[in-house]
Amino acid sequence: MDLRNILTPSYPIQGGSLAWKGHQRLTKETKIQVCEILQARDDMDSLHSLAAVSKEFYTIATGLFQQTVTLEPTDTSIRHLKICMENPGLARRVRRIVIKSVHPAFDALGVWPYRFPGQHGDEHAQDWEAVVADLHRLPALESVVLTFTTLCADQRDDPDEEQPVTYICEPPEVRNWILKVVFDALAAINDIPGRRIVSFTVMNLQNKIHEAASLPAFTSVISRLRELRVEVVTEVIPHLGSRPGEEEDKKEYWELDMQIRLNFWADFNRFWLAPAQATLQRLSVSCLDPFGVVPRWDLSALHFPHLQHLELERFTFSYRSQVEWIAAHKTLRTLWLHGCPIVQQWRTRGEYESELDVGALVLHSAQPRTL
Repeated sequence: MDLRNILTPSYPIQGGSLAWKGHQRLTKETKIQVCEILQARDDMDSLHSLAAVSKEFYTIATGLFQQTVTLEPTDTSIRHLKICMENPGLARRVRRIVIKSVHPAFDALGVWPYRFPGQHGDEHAQDWEAVVADLHRLPALESVVLTFTTLCADQRDDPDEEQPVTYICEPPEVRNWILKVVFDALAAINDIPGRRIVSFTVMNLQNKIHEAASLPAFTSVISRLRELRVEVVTEVIPHLGSRPGEEEDKKEYWELDMQIRLNFWADFNRFWLAPAQATLQRLSVSCLDPFGVVPRWDLSALHFPHLQHLELERFTFSYRSQVEWIAAHKTLRTLWLHGCPIVQQWRTRGEYESELDVGALVLHSAQPRTL
């Protein structure tokens, strides 16, 4: 099942509403999951269209809208959340919060390093940090979505510069600070008797482990989750030199070291998944680029005894052990695979070549081949 194909011309519109014949075969749990994914991805058009499919979808989408608040790094958004917290009736209705690191109206390439967000400065950052620290004032809050920008870094030509100018959207320092602030607040909620954050979604997580992931607050939250959804965005800048007049060592700031990229999935297991093994029931992992074989994501050391739902996107199958790992989870009820290829041939070189275990490859062809 590919969620991106739910709302397409192949499902004709009849009587002014979208007639999707297959929706009746879905469980209510699956329908809720679909709506939550669309909301996390900020695909409001699709979510509104889906609400027109059936009365049940309408009820689910409406409830999601009523129980969700959004925090953007703007004065208006911060003020609205404060008002919600100060009103007991409104505060009690909030079960889910979507925290966006950058306002959609911002030019992502205009967000500069060491500021959050780039156009407001330190005072605004303090206001944002303070309102996040007060999330415990939402007594029913149990689900959190954290959304970073899709770009880690990019460049564009500037006629006034001798070289292409590199603009940093959200460098590791900023992303690390955001993670720390958010997880400190969530850990404080978990410390309240009877309270627990059960669902966490992070969109556009950079493919490096930030220092905040090694802190006790992070582990204490991850270890109590029932649902974890992670969408990874890959750092794709191969090499960007420093701007004219900058020190040579600044070059390291513009890109992730190759070894960091190769180590990411093993570190992801250690910090994001291992602490959650005992409690996790739903796991969703996707990546902007194919992953699983190159770069290698080895899950053999992990087991989730209560896992009921597993969702993978752009995960590459080439090893028998990958299928065996999934099959070993006897509690699994649903498996969603989105754009997950079974690879027949490999052509790789350099640092990525060491990622392949050629002897263990199981391909469609009679003999494993690398080109």
